[in-house]
Formats: sequence, C-alpha cells, structure tokens
Amino acid sequence: MLVLLSLNTVFYACVLTPSNWDRDRDGIIFIDDCDDDNANDMDCDGIVTANDCDDADPNSTGISEDNDCDGIRTADDCDDTNPDSNSVFEDADCDGVVTQDDCDDNNPDSTIVIEDADCDGVRTVDDCDDTNATMPTNDFDCDGIRTADDCNDSDPDSTPIAGDGDCDGILTADDCDDADPDSNSVFEDADCDGIQTADDCDDSDDGLLSFAIDNNCDGILNLGLISTGGSQTCGIHRSGNIECWGSNFDGEGSPPGGTFVQVSSGDRNNCAIAGDGRIECWGSDYSGEGDPPWGNFDQIAAGTRHSCGITSYGTIECWGRNSNAHAESTPPSGTFVQVTVGYEHSCAIKNDGSVECWGSDFVGQSSPPDETFEQISAGYMHTCGVKTNGAIRCWGGRGYGESTPPGGSFIHVTAGTYHSCGITSNHRVECWGSGSANQSVAPNGTFMQVSAGDEHSCGIKGDGSVECWGSDFNGQGTPPSTFRIY
Repeated sequence: MLVLLSLNTVFYACVLTPSNWDRDRDGIIFIDDCDDDNANDMDCDGIVTANDCDDADPNSTGISEDNDCDGIRTADDCDDTNPDSNSVFEDADCDGVVTQDDCDDNNPDSTIVIEDADCDGVRTVDDCDDTNATMPTNDFDCDGIRTADDCNDSDPDSTPIAGDGDCDGILTADDCDDADPDSNSVFEDADCDGIQTADDCDDSDDGLLSFAIDNNCDGILNLGLISTGGSQTCGIHRSGNIECWGSNFDGEGSPPGGTFVQVSSGDRNNCAIAGDGRIECWGSDYSGEGDPPWGNFDQIAAGTRHSCGITSYGTIECWGRNSNAHAESTPPSGTFVQVTVGYEHSCAIKNDGSVECWGSDFVGQSSPPDETFEQISAGYMHTCGVKTNGAIRCWGGRGYGESTPPGGSFIHVTAGTYHSCGITSNHRVECWGSGSANQSVAPNGTFMQVSAGDEHSCGIKGDGSVECWGSDFNGQGTPPSTFRIY
C-alpha cells in the first residue's frame, strides 16, 4: 500500500504542473475557481468585475442592466443615473414622490399630500378648506363661491350672482327687480310698485299712490304737484326735485335745487314748499311776490302779483302787492285748510268747509256761495270749488264761460285765466270756458290732477306722466319726456 500511494503521488506530480493549477493566473486553483479561464469574475456570476455592480455578490446586477447599480434594473428605474431615485413600482410618474405620498402618481405635476391634503390641486396655504376637495379655487373670501360668480369676493356673507342678479344683497326670489340694485325687496314693498310698505297707500295693489302724494290715500293727489302759470309750467319730479318748462323771461323757468313737496305758479313767478316746510320763490319779484316770510308752511298759492300760504299753525300769511283798493295781501284771521290766489283776490277754505275771500270783488270773484267745499281754485277774475257733494260751483268771471261748469261728480278743480278744468270721479278731465288756444279741449285718458294756466293746461296722468294742451308758444305745453310725478 505504501508503494502504491507513493506511485500515485508521483503520478500527479508528473501530470499537474503549476500552470495547470491556475490557468487564468488569478490566484485561485482551478478546483476552487468558477471560471479558471476568466480572472475578472470574483463572484462567479458570469459578469466580469468591470461590468458587475458587486463582484462579491453573485446576485447583483450588471451595469448594462442597472447603470447606477442601485439594485433596480434600468427598465424599472425612474433615473438609472441616480442610485437614490425611485423605481416605477413605488413612484409611477417618477416625480420623486412615492405613490402613497403623491396626489396623482400618474401626473408628475400633481401636488403631494403633505402640502395638499385633499389633493384638489390647491396647496394647503392657498386652499379655503384643505379637507374638502370640492371647495372651489379663485375664491378670495373662501365662502364657496368663485370670484367670477360672487357678488363680493371680499365678503364671505355676500350673495352669489346666480341667486342675486343685481348683487344688492336681496335674493332673486325676494327682489322686486333683480336687475336693479336700487329696487325694493318684497318684504319692504309687497306689491313691488317702488313704494315701500310704510309709505304705500295700498301695498297689495301696485298702484303708485303713496302718502307723499296722497296724504289721506283717498285717490286724490295732494295739491301742487303740477302747476301752470302765464307761459310756464312747473312740477315736482318723483325724485322731489322741481322741473319747469316754457318761458324763462324773469327766471320763472329756473327753479332752485333741493327737494320739495308742493309748487304753485303765478304769472311769471313760482313758489314752492321745501321738505323742511320753508318757502322758496323764483321768477318775477316786481311787487314782493317772490319774497316769502320765514316759517314753516303746509300749503302755498302763487298769484300774479301776490302770494299766500297756510302756516303750520293753520293761519294765512300773504306777501306781495297789497293795494289800497283791494288789500289782496291782507288775509282774514282764523285757521284754514286751503288757500288759493288769483289776480287781485284770494279765497280760503275754513275748518268747517265754508269759504272766505278777500281782495277785488269787481265781478263777484270774492263773493262765495254759502256752501261747504272740499277744494277751491282762484283764476284771473273767477273762482271755482268742488263742493262736499262732488258738484262744482263757480263765482265771478268775465263771460267766457269759465264760471259755467258741467254737471256731474268731481274730485278736483282748477281755474285759469278764462278757462277752467276739473277731474271727474272716474278720473276724466273736463274743461270749460275760453278755447282761444284749445286750452279747454281736454284729452282723453285717466288723470289724477290738472292745472289751468293762461292759455294752456297740464294734467298728471294715471301713470305719473304729464300731458299738456293748449298754447305751446314758449314750450309751456311740452313737458320733458322723462318727467314723472310718480
């Protein structure tokens, strides 16, 4: 046995030379070498060291399939030049945000949940509610209404345009006119006629009568909303301002600014009561007719050369010409409810409905009948009144028919120079007397008040507009197209 073993040893020694033990000369004999023909593959994975991401790990990838050697193959790596980049399995859109932290892992421009909790595309610092993805963007006041749809995007309590067309704070369903921010709501103007409930004669009827123009809401307008003079006309616009048209020889066509409740026109002069009760006059002042006293007045009447008014105490004060012959500016004592002024005479209704006149009585214009009246009007040299039974009675006159009224029931009467007009109980105009310029040819239609001047007349129609007839020589018969009493 010893001989044989020795012979074997000799045999191997003769066959295996050093060059056969390590052919690739990598220091690893062939029995321990995975590839004794390749000295550059330490982990024996078939990838040479220079191309192996980890030649000590046979499970590592090769550079050709994992360029950044981060263990993620190129096809699955978001950035195969950056070993810190994510794989597509954990960051589908390769935006650097892993799927669970990404609002949209298919969109590299999407927001991340740590800065956009509700993933609505609006970052937390810019989001009205970052727990509600349905909250709109472009909503400065964060009230849930986009700026373009918000009446006031700096006020979270403002209304949306869709529900408040005119953005007046009143919802469409409650707004009388949702295209007009100045219109009323149905809560303050039930019939939506533009007159608030507190000022409306009937807030269930869209008729336009208010306390401001019909004090006792009886359908008869307050006196002095329209007044005709020699060749001018003045009226109180629904805004409260006075507008005049026609002649302006002495400034009678240039009213003062401010708001007024009543106006009266004389020949070339006018006077009006302001909202605070004082009187302002303009136009001629030849005899002091344009120089009213101080104080508060409830009613005004302007004549040719003198004017009178009823004070807040019910007494009468007059100013202007006060001739020795007529004493037209010397009123009687006592209290009165209405006063009217003509050429050289005046008349007034006492508290008991009887009438007292003063001044010239040349043709009986200052000699009223012993009857009771609701309203009276003095013309040039005649006077007419509506009796308590609705009939019209006139006295004085020069024979032009101005003192011969028709029969029937009336609610208003006005006396001019040589003609007169009245409003019937069914709101029609009837005129009588001189028709030299067709001033007594009344138009058809519904009228609420009428005023007779020298040779023209004007009336307030049912819709608040004004219509005139008769002479228009100086434009006194052409009211402004936009003028409305109410």
